[in-house]
Amino acid sequence: MFNEKQQGSYHNRIRHSSSIDSGDPIALMSPRRTTIPFDLLTRDYDIAAQSMPLLHREEDNHLTTFDPHAPEHLSKQLIPTRLHEIEKYLWLAGRPYAPPPLHRQLLLGRTILLTEQLDLHLVWSIEPLQIFLKPLPAYLLDTEFWERHLLCKSTECICSLGTSKGQGGGALCAQQAMYRDALGLLQSYIAMLVSQSDFDLAIQYRLLPADIIWQEWRSLVQRAYSASSTLPPSSPRYRYGQLRLGRLNAMYRLIPSLASISRSSMSHTGYRGYFHRYRDYAALIRTNFSWLLAGTAYVVVVLTAMQVGLATERLGNSRSFQNASFGFTAFSILFPVAGAGIVSVVALILSVKTFFDARHSRNQVLNAQSG
Repeated sequence: MFNEKQQGSYHNRIRHSSSIDSGDPIALMSPRRTTIPFDLLTRDYDIAAQSMPLLHREEDNHLTTFDPHAPEHLSKQLIPTRLHEIEKYLWLAGRPYAPPPLHRQLLLGRTILLTEQLDLHLVWSIEPLQIFLKPLPAYLLDTEFWERHLLCKSTECICSLGTSKGQGGGALCAQQAMYRDALGLLQSYIAMLVSQSDFDLAIQYRLLPADIIWQEWRSLVQRAYSASSTLPPSSPRYRYGQLRLGRLNAMYRLIPSLASISRSSMSHTGYRGYFHRYRDYAALIRTNFSWLLAGTAYVVVVLTAMQVGLATERLGNSRSFQNASFGFTAFSILFPVAGAGIVSVVALILSVKTFFDARHSRNQVLNAQSG
């Protein structure tokens, strides 16, 4: 199937590490690790590092050169901070199962969309029917990268990064926090790419490095399962596999405690929810008027049935039915007006808020330039 050059490249790029523990699988997947989780691929670190971002965006949208040795830079690529902040609510958005094979996404009619926003990885929506996937970075398949950036240098490290917590409740250092989430991201692809057809789809959608071949991936998965037959997720986020975007948005809009969560990347609190998908206010109004139209159609059907009922002798002489008809008639008049009013007010509030945000950003730029 492969020529001698391909086979030689394949065998030269696999490294069997002596750091693999053959004992407890839970220890293998513990976030407090000082060795790589299982045998990875031997690659040129400088080439693998080219898959890292060129720039790092700060919270204030200031751009700086990406530095893999800076924990705050690398953690943004590996740690889904917003999902960790709502770990106790994730059961509302997904089930504690591994993600399905990649080809099943197409069977379900979902459009596969690439994203570099890690907290959207394996998040799917109904309208439109689509799923977001973050491509697996080439550096996560490189042993040297794990050794340089993801392995804690001390077994007694007590440093911390943000709100990340270890299995025992203690704070995780930067490497340990990134280790468990990097492992979770890698495990998600191990679960999705279980056949060559899945692998071919991943290559087609550029979810994997272009130079990796099926035999390499097959060998990596086999070594992963020989290290741990169950591959328990080392990150709480990846325990739930796929997450529903609609429910994440609902949580951000309805749970008061989430209103204080800091903004991250393209996210906003309040009505915008977890991820705001509307291109413009016209799309927002169209989407929300769809349920209003469906409700109005139902009201029309009920009013027609009531009209027929009032024409009959039995219901026409029933005082309770007449009262119910009167009340529902009044409701049918107010429902469309109230619904249209709510949608219009929300659109107006968002428009005003966008105006003030834009003016605030402009003032910040002007002040920075004058300073």
